[in-house]
Amino acid sequence: MADTPEARYQGLSGREALAPGAAMWFDLGEPRNAAFVMREMRFPLDIVWVEQTAAGLRVAGVERNAPPAPPGTAEAELTHYRSPGPVRYVLEVNAGAAAAHGIGASDAVSASPLQWEGRCPVVQR
Repeated sequence: MADTPEARYQGLSGREALAPGAAMWFDLGEPRNAAFVMREMRFPLDIVWVEQTAAGLRVAGVERNAPPAPPGTAEAELTHYRSPGPVRYVLEVNAGAAAAHGIGASDAVSASPLQWEGRCPVVQR
């Protein structure tokens, strides 16, 4: 879980891999337009943008197969992956996991209290 500015900045950067079924859950503190970069990443990710709605948490969109930036990429040259609108949470999973589990826009996300299936919040269609 990344719920501090430092943890959100670090994210999964510098790790060799993410175990199958594992994820990183980011709490941005409040709904906002978010942008993530693949700074010092060594493997591709799916980025699942999660919004708060009157009906509960929903997937706002999914960035699939975001590739790691080439080593030595300057900060100003990093690709920014932007949320489709204001989101409170972001879930990062191994590339292909969102498609493998059928995760897509408008899916319900159970996270109050967090329910874990492996290490990921439960996303329901």
